[in-house]
Amino acid sequence: MPGYESRQLIAVDDDKGLLRLLNDTFESEGYDIETFCDPVQALRYVRRRGLPHLALIDLQLPAMHGFDLSAELKAMGDIPIVFITGEDEPEMAVTGLVQYAEDYVRKPFNIGELVARVRRVLSRFADSVYTQTPVTNIDNWLSVDLANQRLWRGKQPVILTPIEANLLHILLRHAGNTVTTDTLLMRVWPYQDVYADTLRVHMHRLRRKIEPDYRRPTYIQTERGVGYRFRID
Repeated sequence: MPGYESRQLIAVDDDKGLLRLLNDTFESEGYDIETFCDPVQALRYVRRRGLPHLALIDLQLPAMHGFDLSAELKAMGDIPIVFITGEDEPEMAVTGLVQYAEDYVRKPFNIGELVARVRRVLSRFADSVYTQTPVTNIDNWLSVDLANQRLWRGKQPVILTPIEANLLHILLRHAGNTVTTDTLLMRVWPYQDVYADTLRVHMHRLRRKIEPDYRRPTYIQTERGVGYRFRID
């Protein structure tokens, strides 16, 4: 399946048989996929290996609810999530879609339909080499480790807040291209009444953390009236 060979997925479910099916199916479609019964192990893997392009998550997991796992992943960056679950309560589906997920598939499901849904979700996200590595070395000054919510400016380590990690992830995923203000607001604060002034405040704080001189930014550039662009030379 051309164009998807580098897409990295994780799947977290307590059904080992289903995990084998997901592994075999998505590998045959050209994806790289890692499967986990334990959500804690999944988080350890992501912190060690970098952010996946997409996460498939069951809601009823040992030691951690699927919503809690999703919140942990979303604190690292703008990771698309698809829930796969036996839950049949409409309120649960609505909550999941509003707060965390791009899609929600109820068990039992057709595996071909799930592949199609994953493909459709991923088609809405840029496939950037700047986001799917443990540490992204931008240049001699700036390196980013999104999965552990940190970066290095020069040799100084700096901690990122979840909002800053999400903003930086989105900008890096579209490096060299302008991301509109509306897109940033929608992705970082879904279904919340947040406006451009709030975005400007958080972008200012992010610039103070990554720029050699935040008053003359070289990485995060403002496209007035449109949005922001992460500059890559």
